[in-house]
Amino acid sequence: MSIALKQVFNKDKTFRPKRRFEPGTQRFELHKRAQASLNSAVDLKASVQLPHGEDLNDWVAVHVVDFFNRINLIYGTVCEFCTEKSCPMMSGGPRYEYRWQDEQKYKKPTPLPAPQYMNLLMDWIEMQINNEDIFPTSIGIPFPKNFIQICKKILCRLFRVFVHVYIHHFDRILLMGAEAHVNTCYKHFYYFATELNLIDRKELEPLVCLPEREIFSLEFIMGEKHASSGPPLCVQLFSALALVCFGLYCIVKGVSFGLFNWWYILGAACLLATAFAAFRVYEVCVIMAQREMAEGDPCGTLP
Repeated sequence: MSIALKQVFNKDKTFRPKRRFEPGTQRFELHKRAQASLNSAVDLKASVQLPHGEDLNDWVAVHVVDFFNRINLIYGTVCEFCTEKSCPMMSGGPRYEYRWQDEQKYKKPTPLPAPQYMNLLMDWIEMQINNEDIFPTSIGIPFPKNFIQICKKILCRLFRVFVHVYIHHFDRILLMGAEAHVNTCYKHFYYFATELNLIDRKELEPLVCLPEREIFSLEFIMGEKHASSGPPLCVQLFSALALVCFGLYCIVKGVSFGLFNWWYILGAACLLATAFAAFRVYEVCVIMAQREMAEGDPCGTLP
């Protein structure tokens, strides 16, 4: 995946220098294992699970640094279009505003233009991952007791970069033909964060309500098959109606024979298949309705 990203994106536009692992260390070996699993197109859900016998903190540390590098690369390709004029507020659509807060200059949640927010965010993350007291690189030095909490905050804030890029700069991603690579990176991030409970579900809402953005969208909801690749809606509805009629016909035919027979089974199978399809359509409609409601809501502010 990272190789594909480099082929699509200009590596000279990386927003921040990449953080690397020292060869020969345990963390470097974990990093290589994670990269190998991704490059071999293994199931992303399986690839994020903690390997047997490995330390959770090491596994999280490797992925946090890796996600920082990848998201840094993604934002670096659109940052020239993310200006104080185009993005006067760090947001994720009309509902979500992200305010910056740190322990230094901004001690209270403060609204900032997106590029300024991104600069502060990347500086802050770099400071965390370069701090040997938080991300130790030497063997025998333990992680701090609050390490997972720190990583949760890092991932939470990195997720907001995805939100901003998808909602406000996705046109640039499409023009580069990089949507598939960005989507894969996001899916990897999503599976990892949710597998280990490293991000609040509420934080994920801005992208859950964007079916037309082709993120997880309908392709994720409908089993990772892009909705637009299927037949038109009118054809699907006609097919469903025909299936219902055929199912009812089979049941009536079965009744005419009196005893339990294959007509009953065929009819019941048709009706069950139609009911399942209707339920999936209902799920999609609910998500689209949630998005429409969200567009009318006032901004939520999240530090």
